[in-house]
Amino acid sequence: MPCLTDTAWAQDWEIWARHVMPGAGFTPKGPVFSLYALAVEEAVNGAGVLIGHEALVAGHLASGALVAPFGIRLALPRALMLWSARTLSPRSPAARVAAMLAGQPA
Repeated sequence: MPCLTDTAWAQDWEIWARHVMPGAGFTPKGPVFSLYALAVEEAVNGAGVLIGHEALVAGHLASGALVAPFGIRLALPRALMLWSARTLSPRSPAARVAAMLAGQPA
């Protein structure tokens, strides 16, 4: 099965493999995308397996468009963040994204 990779999070497969199958020498093979959204769409289209960042794939998992093929979840050594120089308007798209990233209803 192709392992889809995003350039911004290129180490995801290595981190996952080190935790799930230490010493196995796993090397992911598959297309590399410059945008995570493109990699997600290709996973939805059945092009391969992608390390899912939960906040960014939750809707696809809930709808059944994507499935988590492995029962193991990892906390990665970085976080998704949103920063704004000004207060977000409560109903703005940025506020909805902030709520989603915080695990709150948008």
